[in-house]
Amino acid sequence: MRKLGFVALVSLVALNLAPLAFAQGYEPPTRANPKDVYCSGFIAANDFPRDVYVIGGLDAAGRLIYSQYDYVYLNRGSDGGLQAGQRYTIVRRYDQEFTDWDPVEAFPRQKEMLKSTGKIYLDVGQVEVAAVDATTATAMVTSACDSVQMGDVLIPFQERPIPEYRPANGFDRFAAPTGPEGTVLLGKDFVFQMGQGDVAYTTLGSGAGIKAGDYLRFYRYGRGTEYAGYKGVVRGQWRHYQGVPRWTHPIPIETKTRNRLPRELMGEGMVVHTEANSSTVLVTLSLMEIHPGDFVEVQPPTPPKADITVVPARITRGEMATLSWTTASANQIEITPGVGAVKRRGTQTITPTQSTTFRITAGGPGGSAEDSASITVVEPPAPPPPPPPPPQMPALEDIFFDFDKADIRPDAASTLSRVAATLKQFPNARVRIEGHCDEVGTDDYNNQLGQRRADATMNALLQMGVNPIQLTAVSVGRSQQFCAASREESCRQLNRRAHFVTER
Repeated sequence: MRKLGFVALVSLVALNLAPLAFAQGYEPPTRANPKDVYCSGFIAANDFPRDVYVIGGLDAAGRLIYSQYDYVYLNRGSDGGLQAGQRYTIVRRYDQEFTDWDPVEAFPRQKEMLKSTGKIYLDVGQVEVAAVDATTATAMVTSACDSVQMGDVLIPFQERPIPEYRPANGFDRFAAPTGPEGTVLLGKDFVFQMGQGDVAYTTLGSGAGIKAGDYLRFYRYGRGTEYAGYKGVVRGQWRHYQGVPRWTHPIPIETKTRNRLPRELMGEGMVVHTEANSSTVLVTLSLMEIHPGDFVEVQPPTPPKADITVVPARITRGEMATLSWTTASANQIEITPGVGAVKRRGTQTITPTQSTTFRITAGGPGGSAEDSASITVVEPPAPPPPPPPPPQMPALEDIFFDFDKADIRPDAASTLSRVAATLKQFPNARVRIEGHCDEVGTDDYNNQLGQRRADATMNALLQMGVNPIQLTAVSVGRSQQFCAASREESCRQLNRRAHFVTER
């Protein structure tokens, strides 16, 4: 249990640190912690069957308990319908956790109300089946709220909603009754004095229309707490006042007067889980201690909030801006024009072509809210005239070789001189020199001959001052024929060449 002094201290520290945290860009959590949702326990209307349960674990010798990432053994396998990949929630009844559990009633009829509400269960953790045999299975503990023990029961895993916090400054401590009315039965781990951060079990469940994410208000009537640990103190105080002489206290105070006093609103909590006759409530705000026997009622839904900004608010057409938005207590959120449905908060880069007003609409159980932000788009200055296009490198002429030769022919010298001059004019150009052959001879021989022709061409260009980084020499052999129309020498001559391919 969190004592009130501790809660007050934490609240004071939080208030003092809030400006610093805000300045550093910190944002408090907006949704419940998954541990609060999956580890808070519940009161089930009916007992769960012990069809599947833990019978041991890997490296079981000397071990009685297991934790996260341990492997446990289950009493059923394929004979019980288990399959690898199935997920289960591990639960344990309170009276099995504490075999001598027979608590003194914290308030009148507590035991009777607990009995009629259902069975109190611990959320122990979650497992995923890893391997299945005919009569047993092995599962890994993927999440642990408590130590896993032999005999813990497995029930099929069901996703639980992760509710959203409502603004803490929206609590009205003088609110009129709303109903329906339920009772605080006890707190998690038998806590009888609850404060902020504790978990309480109440008699309002899904049968009364309660669902995860609802907020319940804690209150008691003017006659005071029903908690047995405090009632004796209260009675003594009233006896003291009744014994004050009339001349000191001229107006007599009757005990029955307490029944007509205004009710005390003590705080509120968020429903994290519901069963048919009960709900599990995380106390999010407490102005005083909450006891078993106190009452709860559903609070009206919180009106949504919506905020949208665009930065910068003025751009030149073609520039970008950032659209940012935050909402609260809303489940249907839309931004127009052009954005559509969005999540509760977020950012988006936009490039509008004209001045636009963006509007956000947030709707939820508590109503709807709107906000807008405008951006002005101005025309850019006239662009300067485009620069002249860069000169394009002309196509490079091929050179030819004699039959079965790789020597540079005299008639190729002038061609190579022009190629060299062009490459010097375009130093960023990269050229692949391909050595080609006619169809006479084997592939291996022609591949070697083609490489000699490519190398001879590259060496000639290097001697003319071409930068080596511009050139690559490869052999194509006889795989790519420029002339295949005949076997005449005039046709074959066209295939004996060094071919220039501009890569960039």
